[in-house]
Amino acid sequence: MNQSNSKNNKQKVQQSKQTKSQQIKPQQTKPQQNTKEQTTKKIKLESQVTNSNNTIKKDNQEKPKRQQNNEKVTEAQLQKDKNEIVNDGDNELTEITDIQVSIEDIMKKEMKAKVELDVQFYNSLKPLVQEREKLFSNIPNFWFTVFKNHHIISNLLSGKDEDLLKNLNNFNIEMNNQGNVKFLFNFKPNNIIKNKQIWKEYIFSDDDIEATVSKLEWKNGMDITIRKDGSEPSFFSWFSSEDTELEIFTILKNELYLFPLDYFQNE
Repeated sequence: MNQSNSKNNKQKVQQSKQTKSQQIKPQQTKPQQNTKEQTTKKIKLESQVTNSNNTIKKDNQEKPKRQQNNEKVTEAQLQKDKNEIVNDGDNELTEITDIQVSIEDIMKKEMKAKVELDVQFYNSLKPLVQEREKLFSNIPNFWFTVFKNHHIISNLLSGKDEDLLKNLNNFNIEMNNQGNVKFLFNFKPNNIIKNKQIWKEYIFSDDDIEATVSKLEWKNGMDITIRKDGSEPSFFSWFSSEDTELEIFTILKNELYLFPLDYFQNE
């Protein structure tokens, strides 16, 4: 009986060991499966890191090229903008130039009309001027007094200029149809200048002014236009110069010629 029980106990122990052994095997294989999955994940992670690094490296390599291309695009756009600005500026300048040309054309027409009126005006004065000159000739030193009393001309006269002006018979102006103006001084015989008449003519064109003068012939080396040490400048240098300044021109034409009596009477 005891032997039978002992045998049964041994069988139970063996069965119990087998059962435990079977239970342990699954527990040992499971960690092996986890390790494989971890390895796979690690490989994938490393692959992702590698791809990411490659992408970053490629991007860093291509970045200068993109910057260079962007710079080229920017430079091209700037140049295009500059060209457009220049073209726009050129177009505006062209339009402004056309307008200015039109303005100048109107001014030229206006000036031409004024010259025509001026010529008509001075030509209409001729009969009256001739009568006036006859009366002036009876007044001693008439023209000398007229020039001497003008506030600007008087400052241009030297002592020798005054001596010559005392021999001035008459002062006249001629205008032709083009508007050129000729100033004439007529002298009575004297011991300073040989010329009976001296003149200076202003010739006007659309774009310029020229002047021509008569040759002055002096007696006994009496050229009063030559300045010596400390000598005063001469008013008559204006008659020997082709300078086209308009101050004396305007005074003679618009003041002394038209209103000599006012200056003679110092009014």
